[in-house]
Amino acid sequence: MKRTLSRFGVIAAMALSGLTSLSAFASTNIYSGTLILPDGRNTRFDQAQAGSVYRPIAEAQASVMAKIKSGIQPKIKDALQSVSGAVANSASASVNGPVYFQLKNGVASFWGLQATGSVRVQQSKLGISVSCTVQATINSSTRVNGTIDPYTGVFTFANVENFSVTPSYTCDTSLDWIPFVNIVVDAVVDHYVDQAIADGVRAAYNALGEVSKLAPVQLMGLDTLPNNLFVVNGSDLWPSFKADLANAFWSIDLTMTIGDPKHYIHGPTGYAHIATSNDPVFSLIFNGYDFSLWDKRTYVDEVFCPNTRIQPNCYFF
Repeated sequence: MKRTLSRFGVIAAMALSGLTSLSAFASTNIYSGTLILPDGRNTRFDQAQAGSVYRPIAEAQASVMAKIKSGIQPKIKDALQSVSGAVANSASASVNGPVYFQLKNGVASFWGLQATGSVRVQQSKLGISVSCTVQATINSSTRVNGTIDPYTGVFTFANVENFSVTPSYTCDTSLDWIPFVNIVVDAVVDHYVDQAIADGVRAAYNALGEVSKLAPVQLMGLDTLPNNLFVVNGSDLWPSFKADLANAFWSIDLTMTIGDPKHYIHGPTGYAHIATSNDPVFSLIFNGYDFSLWDKRTYVDEVFCPNTRIQPNCYFF
């Protein structure tokens, strides 16, 4: 396997850093899909990500999450930057999934987003200046509720439940009596961040397209999967999954998970091994059916450099 740096280059870089390091080179990237039927029959189909039949589902997942993030992150950032005493351009925000979607008799709910923001604030009192970094975390159980029109497929917002902001802060001095916490909470609420979350979720869902793109079998690219991927004892399970989903879409209790893969590496360090990452991409559960798609990656050809008093010694495996 080719490396971006020579062994000597990696050793030199790590020696200069003086830090214990672990570098991993991805060896295999696969999509792993599983299908479970109400009668308990189940099977799995794995395929390399390049040119995979699962690509349309992964692309739909990425599109939905991108829409949600682009609609919400700027609003949180602007709200925090408006705080009295905020240092110019110090506000930041992040929004991460997965996001969960439930549809029951045409009533839809979204929840699970992990949204945080931070800002640097400076204020003075009695001639003393205090500088603090304040973080605001929005409750991940915040639910965006609405309805989906069975003829147009459009999601219409109704209300937001469980919206709350949990603040925290650290200051350069012990003078924490300046009410930074209340200032930040007020700013987030005053800027209707809960409505921004609702708008972002609604835009992401409706951006999936017109009703033909939201039709049950086509939802999130499911229509692109060919038959004969999920076979048990010569029986193809996929046609019955699609047929039951299409026939009962507007009258079932359906739960969908839209992932947000991070590819965090899991595994032991310090000796020869294979590390992995395993991220949910998409899942759909209804009437006893369960379809799930995972992004699985295996990392090999590791470089481990234990820190010593003299310089790191790097081992390749």
